[in-house]
Amino acid sequence: MTSLLYRLRYLFLKPDSKLELWLRSAFHKIQSSRYHFRRQAARAQHTYRRNRSCRWPKVDAELRSGPVVLFIMTVLEGQRDLAADTLESLKAQTLANWRVVILGEELGDDVFSVGEASTRITVQPRAALGEMDWESVNEGFIVVCEPGDHFAPDLMHCFSEAWAGAPGKAVYFYDCEYADQASSRTWPLLKPPTVTVDPLLSVNLLSRSFFKADIFIGAIKDLDPHWDLRAWEYALSLQMAEKPEALAHIPNVLAFQATLPQPTDPQLWPVVRAWLEQKGLEQPDCSCEFSEPHVAWRITDPGVSIVIPTKNHKTLLEPLLDTIRRTDYSNYRVLLVDNGSTDPETLSFYQGLKGEPRVVIVPYDEPFNYSKAINTGASQTDSELILLLNDDMEVIEPGWLRELSRWAMRPEVGVVGAKLIRRNHSLQHAGIVVGLNAFAGHLYLDAEEHYHGLAGSVNWVRNFLALTGACQMVRRSVFEKAGGYDEGFRLAFGDIDFCLKVHDLGYRNVYTPFANLYHLEGQSRGYTTPVADINRGYTVLGPALLQPDLYFPERLSLTRIPYYLPRPVSEEERLSAIEERQKFYLKG
Repeated sequence: MTSLLYRLRYLFLKPDSKLELWLRSAFHKIQSSRYHFRRQAARAQHTYRRNRSCRWPKVDAELRSGPVVLFIMTVLEGQRDLAADTLESLKAQTLANWRVVILGEELGDDVFSVGEASTRITVQPRAALGEMDWESVNEGFIVVCEPGDHFAPDLMHCFSEAWAGAPGKAVYFYDCEYADQASSRTWPLLKPPTVTVDPLLSVNLLSRSFFKADIFIGAIKDLDPHWDLRAWEYALSLQMAEKPEALAHIPNVLAFQATLPQPTDPQLWPVVRAWLEQKGLEQPDCSCEFSEPHVAWRITDPGVSIVIPTKNHKTLLEPLLDTIRRTDYSNYRVLLVDNGSTDPETLSFYQGLKGEPRVVIVPYDEPFNYSKAINTGASQTDSELILLLNDDMEVIEPGWLRELSRWAMRPEVGVVGAKLIRRNHSLQHAGIVVGLNAFAGHLYLDAEEHYHGLAGSVNWVRNFLALTGACQMVRRSVFEKAGGYDEGFRLAFGDIDFCLKVHDLGYRNVYTPFANLYHLEGQSRGYTTPVADINRGYTVLGPALLQPDLYFPERLSLTRIPYYLPRPVSEEERLSAIEERQKFYLKG
């Protein structure tokens, strides 16, 4: 359908013509409707149910064996039936290169050791967890599981195939499903090909992974012996997520996991807290917001310069500044980069701001260039942090600036973005996926404020290649190292280009859902996007568009509300979609 629309657009319209702009605005309104969103969300669930059993790559029927894998499971009183179901799913594996150690009190040696697989199942006292003879399993891989987990019959086959195709990795992780206790629903947990520590502060994406045994054993020697298996797994996951190059993703749904490990679990929070303290973060804390974990730590409130390009927008600036003043963070100042305002009300408003020490007017009397306005404003600051902000925004809660600063001060983090919503509480920004809609676009655009889709919850901390320039925080040193915004982009896509440059420097870009703002999108400049910016974007960003986004699940479609595919999008399909869309703009 999208390809057909591009062809019709190419045949009958000219870029930025009155008719094209009118139709584009109408299309935006249709896409932002509740009906359109619900239809796309229903499509996503339907395609997942239809394609979830499709395997990629295709399972090699000739594969005979792979590394031996030890599954370790703690079984408590009342969990025998659940544990038996888990064992049945292992006994049904198409490859038999597995063993199981069950840790339980007074279970008896023969409780689970029945059938032909009995020689691969061992029962040990749970108290012996810290006293196990780990050296006897220092080859192969280890998987921590729980009673109630259920593994697909080809789990071991897919793992062995992945290991043969990419040997030498320390961790092999795969997609799962899990039971949400609050909603009594089963959700897919589709993972990106690259996992770092940042999203693990919301959910352990590496739970049930295949961990190389010698690494697992080497790590647990330094862990608290009183922690349970799940805690050990979380601690190891945090360690390994700091080395994403040592991880390999199997893009198939291969297990149902009985629980979703998150920092709000009282048994798991001590692990996350210990890791944060080890990183030098002070007074780490975990609360529950929007039904998801919000991990925070104390910062010393470094200076923040809020750079806001604007022109003749007193009606937007007044409520924005009013909401900024209610921020619970004191060490900031606002720089209004004014592009030659002539409106009497705006000029009078500026006069009234002269007595306010935290607000500075920075003249920018040149032909409009958003990227140059950003660079001009940034050059007038000396603070440790820079926040780039549109003038069509309003702050929702007082803690937004501290939340952004908390992440931006992490030395490994580059650009930090916020969750932006519209007045009707639909999503405007929750991260940008490179390659979306044959260019780059906002994930979950127009979805409900707290949407949970196939790419996960909008209320999880996540990594993205790009975040919208409507609200970007970055350390001054990183901004300068990246060379600021490319002034060849007059209005659009300079923010995406900037984020990619920062990422290429080795920093991670982070989205936090716990900094919330209203974005009154379109009120300051409408929906016009210069054709020159689009064509420059295809030229400058072209190589990135052809590659899979590192932080977006491979099996999802490159659409705003992603649906599930039987296989990942190929490079040829990406190129074809890009050429189809680019052809229209080259016509202009």
